[in-house]
Amino acid sequence: MATASSAIPDFIEINSYEKGFSNHFKNTIKPVLEGLETTRLRYARQFKKRIFLGVLAIVLLFLFSFTLFSEWTDGSALDLPFFLSALIVLWITSPLRAYSQSAKAIYLPAVCSFFGDFKYLPTAETNIETRYRGLLFPAFDSVETEDFIEGRLGKIRMVLHETKLQQRRNKRSVTVLQALVINFEFPQAFQGRTLLKRDLGRFGNFFSKFAALPLQNLERVHLEDPLFEQYFEVYSNDQIEARVHLTTAFMERLIRLALLRSGDLKVIDPTQPLSEKAFATGKVECLFDDRFLTIVLPSSQNLFEPKSIFTSVFQADDLHVFLAQMQAIREILEILSVERRA
Repeated sequence: MATASSAIPDFIEINSYEKGFSNHFKNTIKPVLEGLETTRLRYARQFKKRIFLGVLAIVLLFLFSFTLFSEWTDGSALDLPFFLSALIVLWITSPLRAYSQSAKAIYLPAVCSFFGDFKYLPTAETNIETRYRGLLFPAFDSVETEDFIEGRLGKIRMVLHETKLQQRRNKRSVTVLQALVINFEFPQAFQGRTLLKRDLGRFGNFFSKFAALPLQNLERVHLEDPLFEQYFEVYSNDQIEARVHLTTAFMERLIRLALLRSGDLKVIDPTQPLSEKAFATGKVECLFDDRFLTIVLPSSQNLFEPKSIFTSVFQADDLHVFLAQMQAIREILEILSVERRA
């Protein structure tokens, strides 16, 4: 019978920026995964047993209720069994939640340690969404954040996290944005404030311009590249600095970073030109403000989220995507560093 150790293959480096990660995986990540596999198998066995016992308990509960309260005609006889059934379902699924919460807390710190002074936190305090509500983020009533990765790339501090914004509509909560948010803090402040938004079409841009942007004293900036101009809107209170920031090289790497969320590793290759489809599907927005650059990558995908309790937490594709994202981030920061030294 295969052990947890033999079930986890080695990591194969396929790109130059992954150099050294196979050794890090073997020495640091794989031992963690082996222990996590034992935990996963234990939770999986618990879940299977609870399915059988829970379903049996629900069936017997309803049979007993129908027998005992068969003379009741107003439907209230079902209130108690439905309530107890909901509790049973929570009991059945508790191993799934426990495994999901523990897997990332154990796995991600080992992954992040490859980059040096980086750490993973399941939750942390942030006010980015509130600070830029109505500007970089849509209006919302509640915010859920998780999976914080923070550290330094040179002199630049980086904090990455997942966010989910919800709004109350007709007595129910609707998700208005689910995204990866990356916030960079530079040693020196930018001179102005520059906002890059996806083009919302004629009517969407009209309402965005006259509802929120005048409050920020931002004016429209026209980009030189026709493809950028077709798919993005730029607003700034410093026209010159905005054009210095949003060069062709910066915009291309920003779009490549956005496309990596789909798992397509080919887009990281700078020798491969971006097609118009890439511009159309590369959902990304960003804001230069004070000492911060904030990038928002809308996506319903959650990197490193355990796929299933019945499959290994080790997903080589997730690791390749994460390494590619870090490379894309480095390239963006290199461009900005050169620009600021010029």
